[in-house]
Parts: sequence; structure tokens; C-alpha cells
Amino acid sequence: MNNSSCTKIAIILCSLFCSIPYHFAQTKDNNSQSFPNITFNDVYGLKHAKETLSEISRHFDRVDQYEIENNFPKIYLLAGPSCTGKTYIAEALEGEIHKQTGRKINVWFFSAQRLIDCDTKFLERIANDFAPCIVHIDDIDQLIGSKLIFFDKFFSAIKDSAGQIIIIAETRKLKKLTEFIASYGKYSQIVIFDYPTVDEREDFLKGKYSEFLLDLDIHCLAQQTEALSFHDLETVLREALRRAKLSDARPTQGHLDQAINETQKHRQNDFFQLS
Repeated sequence: MNNSSCTKIAIILCSLFCSIPYHFAQTKDNNSQSFPNITFNDVYGLKHAKETLSEISRHFDRVDQYEIENNFPKIYLLAGPSCTGKTYIAEALEGEIHKQTGRKINVWFFSAQRLIDCDTKFLERIANDFAPCIVHIDDIDQLIGSKLIFFDKFFSAIKDSAGQIIIIAETRKLKKLTEFIASYGKYSQIVIFDYPTVDEREDFLKGKYSEFLLDLDIHCLAQQTEALSFHDLETVLREALRRAKLSDARPTQGHLDQAINETQKHRQNDFFQLS
């Protein structure tokens, strides 16, 4: 392999390992965070989710016109397997709102445990001092049974926000939320997330990694990777590059096949139940 090829592979390897979209790796706490440069244009697939969550942009565009209504605060319940874009699209929402309305909306990220730990005064401060805003709650299914009282406390603190606060809650275990939906169903809209289709996988690979896959059949690769997320596809490419580097060669279909098998085995262990 000549020096030019080595250099190109090294650049691609660095890109995949070091510049992989950070939304897949970031941890969240209860601080307001900012993602102004990400919009829905940066989110592959998820057409239905983007259409549904675009309602939030339209809502904040005219939020000053709202009086207190019985169906606010609105709760968007994002349900689906891990790594299917639930958190990323929530992060992209800030930039999308700014693009569509010109408004800067704070986004607050809570884990379920952090919500449990918050006192009522802090929750009221969010409603009084930081609205309009979006509150994002990860693993909402952890607030079931006796712990549902902590969401009740949060909801009570913000319920008079007159549409100034939107709640986005994530879960991989929708079946566990029967009690939550019974209590808050009239405020809630469920948005289902699933693994990308073959066409979405092909668009993703062509859009982001066509140079890396120049000598390979991208359509065939998209067909081989059924039930893998975009995050999984990036894992496949990283593993294929690692194997190619060990043999001092450009990635081949053989390297990809081995990487796909490893990733699919891991994915089979990720249990998810929608109903």
C-alpha cells in the first residue's frame, strides 16, 4: 500500500474515531446545554419524528399568544431502541427552533435520577426564570410506581407555564409506562423511533462515508445491515477500519462482513419492547 493510500486511510480513521458526531457519546446532567449549530437537516431519516417535533417550532413561534390551556405543558414521549436518534433529535431541536423562528430556547437535560434529586424550588425556578424552554428527561420509565410522585412534583411546578415549557421524555421501555400514560395521556404525544430503513441506511452511508466506501457496494452494505442504527453503522466502519489497519490494507468487503457480524451479535442483546 503506497504512502498516499496510508495517509488517506489515516485521515478517515481519525475522522471516525475522533470526529464521530458527539451526540452519541455525550452524558447529560441537569444543566442547560446548547446545540445551536445542529438542525433537523443534520438528522438522517426519522421523517415522522421530525414532522411531529416541528410542531414545537411552530408552537414557540407564537407562544406569547397563548393563555393557560388544559393541554399544556405538552409532553412528547420518544419511544424506541437505544441509538435510534431520540437524544440527537432533541439536541437538534434547539437549532431547528432558532432557524424557524429566530428565538433562542433553553434546553434542560435531566436524567430520571437528577429529577428525583431536585427540590421543588429549583423546578419552580425553571418555570419562572428560564421559560420558554424545553425540558428533556432521559429514561422516564425509571419514574414508575412509587417514583411517579417525583414527576408529579415536577409537573405541578410547571403546570401553570401557559405553554412556555415543553417536555421531551425518552424511553426504551414503553410497556412499563402504562401508569404514566394513564395519568398524563391527555398531555402526551408518543413518537415511535425504530431502526432506519434500507433506503435511509444507504442515504446515510452515501452522504457521510462515500469516500471511504468508494470501492465497495454501498447498496449491498445497506441491505446487509438490517436492524442496525446509524450509530451501529459507524461502529461497523470503525471496526472494519481497525481490521484493515491490522493487515495494512484498504478496507474490503471481508472486513465489513466481519464487523457487521460482530455488531449484529451485540445488537441482538439490546432488548426493547414497544407493546
